[in-house]
Amino acid sequence: MTHSGGRPDALPGDKLDASKMPGHWLLARMGKRVLRPGGIEMTRRMLDSLSISSSDTVVELAPGMGATARLTLAFRPAAYIAVERVPNAAMHLLEPWRVISDEGIFGAARIAMNVMRTPVARHRILAMRGVFKRYAKHLCAVSMTGHKPL
Repeated sequence: MTHSGGRPDALPGDKLDASKMPGHWLLARMGKRVLRPGGIEMTRRMLDSLSISSSDTVVELAPGMGATARLTLAFRPAAYIAVERVPNAAMHLLEPWRVISDEGIFGAARIAMNVMRTPVARHRILAMRGVFKRYAKHLCAVSMTGHKPL
């Protein structure tokens, strides 16, 4: 994958100050690869429910690191369109059980080590988690599918 500056494997925002970059980019920099509110399970259920075929056009909002795009493209749709820069909603994204479920125990340990070694990131991530907890009753993950009649 090529991102900013044309360098292979560079993460989005790799030239930005960690105190100012979008939260999901900071989490990716710390090693978090599953950046979806409902976790990978909800994404797989949503894609399975769509029954994507070779005649379908799929539009994804906020594709992030491309995990959903890879799962979607495995269905070989006629077209795939990604629309970037939709505000991030993280819900359970930073809960330990969600991180382990999404990233695996070794991935979760890698993220924890990266966060502990990066004071600016640690401060921002703990602040984000505090906001998610504070407004938990008003945040949720949504899976929505639409079908266009033929």
